[in-house]
Amino acid sequence: MAADYTMRRVLPNGLTAIARQQSGAPIGSFWVWYRVGGRNEVAGITGISHWVEHMQFKGTADIAAGEIFRTITANGGALNGFTWLDYTAYYETLPIDRLQVALDIESDRMVNSRFSADEVASERTVIISERQGNENNPGFLLSEEVAGVAFRAHPYGNGVIGHLSDLREITRDDLYRHYRRYYAPNNAVVVFSGALDPADALERIERQFGAIPRGEDIPAVRTAEPPQYGERRVRVEHPAPNPVIQMVHRAPEAAHPDTPALLVAEAVLSGGKPFSFGGGAAMGRSSRLYRALVTTGLASSAGASMSLTIDPYLFGVSATLRPDSDAGRVEEVIVAELTRLRTDPVPTEEMGRVRKQIRAQFVYSQQSASSKAYLLGALAVVAPDRTPEELLEDMLAVTPDDLRRVANTWLVERQRTTGWLIPTNGENSSGPVTVGTQPAGYVPDNSDLGLDTSMPVAQETRLNNGVRILTLAAQPEDQPVVVRIRIPGGSAGDGGRPGIARFAGEMLTRGSGGRTIEDLSDELDGLGASLTVGAGREALDIVLTCLPEDTERVFELAATTLLSPDFPAQQIEVVRGQVLAGLRQARSDTRSEADHLLRAALFPAGHPWRCLLAGTEESVTAISRDDLLGWFQASLGASGSLFAVAGGIGHERAVQLADRHFGQWTGIAPRLEPLAIVAG
Repeated sequence: MAADYTMRRVLPNGLTAIARQQSGAPIGSFWVWYRVGGRNEVAGITGISHWVEHMQFKGTADIAAGEIFRTITANGGALNGFTWLDYTAYYETLPIDRLQVALDIESDRMVNSRFSADEVASERTVIISERQGNENNPGFLLSEEVAGVAFRAHPYGNGVIGHLSDLREITRDDLYRHYRRYYAPNNAVVVFSGALDPADALERIERQFGAIPRGEDIPAVRTAEPPQYGERRVRVEHPAPNPVIQMVHRAPEAAHPDTPALLVAEAVLSGGKPFSFGGGAAMGRSSRLYRALVTTGLASSAGASMSLTIDPYLFGVSATLRPDSDAGRVEEVIVAELTRLRTDPVPTEEMGRVRKQIRAQFVYSQQSASSKAYLLGALAVVAPDRTPEELLEDMLAVTPDDLRRVANTWLVERQRTTGWLIPTNGENSSGPVTVGTQPAGYVPDNSDLGLDTSMPVAQETRLNNGVRILTLAAQPEDQPVVVRIRIPGGSAGDGGRPGIARFAGEMLTRGSGGRTIEDLSDELDGLGASLTVGAGREALDIVLTCLPEDTERVFELAATTLLSPDFPAQQIEVVRGQVLAGLRQARSDTRSEADHLLRAALFPAGHPWRCLLAGTEESVTAISRDDLLGWFQASLGASGSLFAVAGGIGHERAVQLADRHFGQWTGIAPRLEPLAIVAG
C-alpha cells in the first residue's frame, strides 16, 4: 500500500476522522483538534480556550491529575496541547503498539474532564503568570497592539492568551460551560498518521469515539471585520534592546482562491517556510527581505508571514533593527519591496528558486508521523475542502502575474497597519526508583495486536581518516536526505573567549572557497536545500537537508563550507552585530535571565557551562579574525567526527559521498575531559 494512502470518514455523531499511513519506524501519532480558540471568545472571557486546554491535563473521573503525562511517557511517547485563534489541539506520538493508550485518553477527556475548583484556582496562577511573562517580551506587546488595531470588530484582535482582567475573573463554571459547548465530536477532527493501515485506524477510532453523543450545534462567529479605508499606525514605547517594526496587511481566509499566491509571495519575500509541525528546513538567505535588510546591516532579522485561518487574517512583514539603524530607512525598504511585488514580475530564475523551496519544504514536512498529522488536521479545520497535496499543487501553479494581482489586491497601503516598538531607557528586561518495576500507566504488550514493531537497523563504516558514517536502512528513493555532521568540541573549547565556537560556527556559511554568502544562499535556495551550522556545549553540528536528486551537490557544498571557510572581514562584523543584538535581546527575556543566573549559581568562574553559548558582550566584541581562524584550525578535526545519514540514500552511497568529499579531511577532533562542578 502506498505510504501516502489516506482515508477520511465522518461518523454519525459528526466526528471527522482522517487516517494516513506512514512508512518507516513503528510509530503512530494521534491528534484531536477542536474548532475553538481565540476566534470563539468575547469580551469578559478572552483566554478561556487556552485555559480549558490547560485543564484537560488535570484529570477525569478515571484519570488522576498528572497521570496523562506519566502514562504517555511510561509508554515511550510524547504529548502536548496548544491553542490558537481557530483551534485547540492535543496529540500523542507513541510506539504503534501503544496507540490504544492515546485513544483511551482522548475519548475520555472529550467528555469527562473534571475541572475541580482546586485545580482551577491553581491553574489561574499559572495562566496569569504566563500572561505576565509574555508582557516581559516587548515583541509580544507590539504584536498584541498591532493585532488590536488591525481588528476593530473581529475576535482575532483579542489574540489567544487573554486579557489580564478576564483571567482574574473567569470562573470554574465559565470554564466548564466553554468545555461542554465546544468539546464534542461534531466540533472535532481526529487524525492518525503512522505505521497502521488507514482502514484499521479508522475502525479503531470509530470503536472508541462512535458512541460519544453528538453535542449541541456550535454557535457561529457572526462578526466580520469591516473594510479598512487607510493605513493605521501604532507605537509601543517599552524597555527593549532594539527597535522592531511589524507591518501587516489584511489577508484572505485559508479557503480563499488568492491564498496560495499570497503564500508564494511570502516565500519570495523571506524564503520557503515549513508546512508543518516540526518539519521543514531553514531557507531564505537569498530572499528579498534578507538581502535588503539583513545583508545590508539594517536589521538583525527580517521576514514575512502568512497564516492559514478560518476567517480573513493578516499578511505580515517584520524586522528587528540593529541599534544604530535608521528606522525611517528600514520602513522605506520594506515598502519598496512590497511595491516591487505589485509592479514588477518576479524573474523566471527567482520564481524557479522559490518553487523548488516550496516543493522541498512540503516533502520535508511529510517525513514524520507527527508533522504529517499536524498538516492534515490544521487544514481540515481551517480549509476542509483543501488537502495538503491540493494546497501544494495550487502554490506551484502560481505565476508572476498571479503574484502581481494578489499584491495589488491585498498588499496595499489602505489595508496596512504599521507598528513600531521604540526602546525606552532601561532594558528589560519524586521518590527513589526500584529497578525492575513497571512504571505507572504502562500497557503490557498485546500479542494479538498484529502490528509490526520492528525498528530499522543501523549500519556503520569508519573512513580512513577516522570519520564514522552511520545510516539506517534506506527509505524509498523519493524521500529527502538528512545528514547531521557532529564534531566534538563546541563551547567547551571556548577557553578564555566565551562565544567563539558559536561565532566561528556561524561564520562557516558566510563565505568559503572563494564563494560569497550570496553565492551559497542562491544555490542552496535554488536547490530547496538547507545547510545549517550550530555550536552546542560539547559539539559543533552541521545539518544538511535536501531532495535526493541534489545529494551529491549538497555534500560538495558542505565540504567546501566546513573545510575551506574564508572568514570574510565584512561578514565578521555582520555576525558580530547579530550576536550582540541577540545578547541584548536576551536581557529582555525573563527565562533567559533566569537561566543565566542559574548557571552562575551552579558553575564556577571559568567553567564552559557558566556562560551563554553566545558568550558575553565583552568577549564577542573582542573576538578577532585571527581568533576565529585559530579556533577553526584547532577544533575541527576529522577523527572522532560522526556523519549520521537518513532518508532516500543507502549506506554504500552515503559512504561513497562522504569519502569523496571529506576523505582528505585531516586532524583529530577535540577530546572533552569531564570538568568538576565546584560547590558554592
